Amino acid sequence: MQVIRTIVFNAIFFIWSALFLVSSIWMLLTPLSYNNKHLKFYFNAVLWLSEKILKLKVEVQGEHRIRKMEEELGCF
Repeated sequence: MQVIRTIVFNAIFFIWSALFLVSSIWMLLTPLSYNNKHLKFYFNAVLWLSEKILKLKVEVQGEHRIRKMEEELGCF
C-alpha cells in the first residue's frame, strides 16, 4: 500500500512542480514579497499533499523564531 501511495504522490508532485515552474516565470519581474507568497503557496500545497497521500505529519519546532524573522524581514 505504501508503494502505491508513494507512486501517486510522486506523480502528482512532479505534475504540480512542472505547472508551478511554468506559472512562475512572471516571478522574475515581480517584487520579492509577491515571490514569497507564491513560494509559500507552493510549499504549503506540497505539505498538504504529503499529509493527505503519504499520511505524513509535519511538526514545526521553533515556529516563533520563524514568525520573528518574517516580521523583521517583512516577508510573507
